[in-house]
Amino acid sequence: MISKIRLIFLASLLLTLLAGCSEQRRPATLIPAVSQDKPPLIDGTLSPGEWDGAREESFKNGSQLFLQTDSKYLYLGIRSNSAGMLMGNVFIQRGDTISILHISAALGTAIYQQGTEGWHLIQDFNWQCRDAGNSQAALDERRAFLEQSGWLGSISYMGIPEELEYQIELTAEPMYLFVVFENVDYAGLKFIWPTQVEDHSGELTHGDSTSNLSITTEGWAEITVNRDGELEFIVPTPQE
Repeated sequence: MISKIRLIFLASLLLTLLAGCSEQRRPATLIPAVSQDKPPLIDGTLSPGEWDGAREESFKNGSQLFLQTDSKYLYLGIRSNSAGMLMGNVFIQRGDTISILHISAALGTAIYQQGTEGWHLIQDFNWQCRDAGNSQAALDERRAFLEQSGWLGSISYMGIPEELEYQIELTAEPMYLFVVFENVDYAGLKFIWPTQVEDHSGELTHGDSTSNLSITTEGWAEITVNRDGELEFIVPTPQE
């Protein structure tokens, strides 16, 4: 029979371990609601007033990532601190799938499903929304893309070259987020968020796909709705 002293020791050890685990997890950060109930226009320009109240995060080179939300969408804004046109990927895991939301000269979505030996391609990129103008045909194409794909972005030729915008539909399912952008003038130089994540995105920033995706989602930002109905994110520490 286990002695009382040993039981007390084991209980103390368990509490210590639990406390250590809790210290390794950062507190949840609230994603602010859009300013004055006016969501950003996805036009490639982080216009004054559109992102004033957004949560601001930083890439390792000092470039900025902005996050805000309304009742239906998560909005992301990227502002590079170096001159030149951008391309970007937002990786989203929901359940057993990873979606790659790619922006460059067009918009496209690749989807991977988790299997016994990693992530397997089940939907390849289908490039759309190449028109950077505001004709009725271009606006209709963007609206249709948002409805069908669940997201919209500003292609590289829209707005300010150093800025990108994303509009991503929210669901009841928690999602895990990983953001990558690259300056076209400095090929191969990528910046990621969360910054402590080991980057396994390979050359996918360029909009390429592969039949099998070698990637780990460890350390991605976890985005959920809290008890008050507010959207928040948690970034695990490297120790988790």
